[in-house]
This record gives sequence, structure tokens and C-alpha cells, in this order.
Amino acid sequence: MTIAVLDYSTGEVDIIKDCVNLRTNEEVENYLTGVLQYNLDEIHYMFSQELKVNDLTPMDFGVDDVQASRFGVIADIEEKYRSFKNNVCCEPLYARCYVTFNDEENGTDVVIKLTSDKDEKDGEIFFYCDGLDDLVRLCYEENGEDFELTELVEFFNKI
Repeated sequence: MTIAVLDYSTGEVDIIKDCVNLRTNEEVENYLTGVLQYNLDEIHYMFSQELKVNDLTPMDFGVDDVQASRFGVIADIEEKYRSFKNNVCCEPLYARCYVTFNDEENGTDVVIKLTSDKDEKDGEIFFYCDGLDDLVRLCYEENGEDFELTELVEFFNKI
């Protein structure tokens, strides 16, 4: 059996060959999470005895262009977050982003705070969220807000 995994955090497709004794979705999910340490919320997968793995793209996973673009934004956020933490040695407090409101096409440049703590620069902060996972949630169309995060420009700690 071969398993192909689309990793949202990188946008890459990982191929796991010669997986024996895996026959059901549950067995494959247990293998991916337990043995390979994937987070099921960050991947999409398919498996088959005869899976053709050459040149798999996100479209092969039933992912359309909008979803593929969204996964790219999420991967960019993850990469910039890791880079910030490695370079500055702490977690960022703010993110400068472009968001698109549900009834508009053009993006708006905004500052999002990565904690829900109010501060003296409240007038410059567009939105408060609780950490990186909450920021990533804003990339999805059905995020409970009237806007969608479409690009992360940078992380920073002082306004």
C-alpha cells in the first residue's frame, strides 16, 4: 500500500510506500498520527494499493485552486512564524496582514494582535486572536468573522 499525504503546513506531498496491513481509513489515520506524527488537522491523504505517485498535486486530492491558495498562505504563516521565533528568540505579539472582507474583492492592510490582551495601541489593532492557531483559523472562509486573512506580511513585537 502507498499513502500520499498533502501537508498543509508545507504545501508538499509526502509519499509513504510499502505500508503493509493497513486497510481502513482508521488504520491509516492511526499510522499517520501514531507512527509518523502527522496532525490530522494539517493534512489531507489518500491511499491505495495502486496509487500512482508521480507528479501528484493538491488538485489530485480534490483540492481546488482556492483551497490550494489558502494552504499556501497557511504554509507561509507557519514558515514566517518559525523564522521569527528562531531569529528573535520569542513569540511575536503582532502580525501585519492583508484581509479581505466578505463583500469586497480588494485586501486591506491590518494589524492583528496574537493575544487577547488590550494595550495602549488599541486604535491601531484591527483584531485580537489567541495565538498562531487562532490566526491560521482566519485563513478559512467559514471562520466566524466577516473577513478572511489572505496574506501575512510580517510578524513583529512593537507597534
